[in-house]
Amino acid sequence: MKKNKTTKKQIFIVILISILMIMVIGSSYSIFYYQREGNTSNVIGTKAITCSFNEETPISITSALPISDEIGKKLTSGIFPGYDQGYYDISLSCDCQGPCNGVYEIYALNLSDEPKLDPKYVKAYVTDGEEVETELLPVTKFNELKESSNEQDAKIIYSGEFSKDFSKKFRLRLWVSEEYEIDNIERNFKTKLNAKINE
Repeated sequence: MKKNKTTKKQIFIVILISILMIMVIGSSYSIFYYQREGNTSNVIGTKAITCSFNEETPISITSALPISDEIGKKLTSGIFPGYDQGYYDISLSCDCQGPCNGVYEIYALNLSDEPKLDPKYVKAYVTDGEEVETELLPVTKFNELKESSNEQDAKIIYSGEFSKDFSKKFRLRLWVSEEYEIDNIERNFKTKLNAKINE
């Protein structure tokens, strides 16, 4: 009887050690996953980090007149012909399941179709979208933004690091540069915002 109890105890210890080994191996192996939630919210993450990226509809500039950077930095809906939305608000929030370190990238994918507006004539400006806005990206020509390695024709509009839970808002304004010479062709510029998280 005593021998039988010892054998059961040994089997229990072996099972417990096996479970612990699986947990250790599983927690050190991160798999990136992407899940679409409706039209406006993406869940991005690894086994240690879960992030929610809230976006708006694809951004489009069509039949918009060239404007100065001064006006562009203050665009709101309906303030200037051709800029119906004015700005685009997005947010990224991440929850860590335990200690975590990671980097994130918000990037814009150029989806323009013919006849396209050359991205050198599109200005981008990013703030934190608060009541008193803080600049996160100075006025930059779209074609001069850093290339993103995530997708072809994608440009980084903001990147950062994190070591704990966080939530951050971004406000993107896009406008046609004063350098653009108006002609009789109705060109367009379309872009979609995405996010990438890496541990």
